[in-house]
Amino acid sequence: MHPSLIVPCHWFDSFILPPADLPAVWGILTRNGGDIMPRIEKQVAVNAAPERVFQTLQQFETFDQFLPHVKSVQVVVQSLPTTVLDWVVVAPGVGVEVRWRSHQTVHPDEQRITFRPEGDSLVQLTGEWRVQATEAGTTLHAIIDYEAKVPPIFAAVAQKAVNDIIESWLNGFKQRAEALHGEG
Repeated sequence: MHPSLIVPCHWFDSFILPPADLPAVWGILTRNGGDIMPRIEKQVAVNAAPERVFQTLQQFETFDQFLPHVKSVQVVVQSLPTTVLDWVVVAPGVGVEVRWRSHQTVHPDEQRITFRPEGDSLVQLTGEWRVQATEAGTTLHAIIDYEAKVPPIFAAVAQKAVNDIIESWLNGFKQRAEALHGEG
């Protein structure tokens, strides 16, 4: 057992050993050079054409109009297929503004948008939005690795906040695409 995997447990004045399968789990949880980055994978069915959903995902500067918790998104640099964005999001449950810069790269042939952080912000989101045609319409997938640079005592709060934001964004994209689908 690696010594750094022994967790001190002060209230028992002893040590608790992690489960025997931790190395296998550790491989799943670690990405980007060994940093722990939890992954969120969610999807939502959208009653709109895949093209409409993909178009909605690219309306960066209007996100504050239909994505909960988004205060603003500003295009800093646009050099197709990549756009650099500055985000201001209000964390649910705590009401704190969180700012970051990200690179969004549009992959039209695959109907997906990948994103990665720039700089050293409190929240680091890396992942993709992927549009998939179905018989009933479209499925929008979110696959996101994140790191919230908060003290361990607040990790569960941060995880819930990021999870809530991603779920609300999926529903926001869904509602926007379905509304645009009804107009067009």
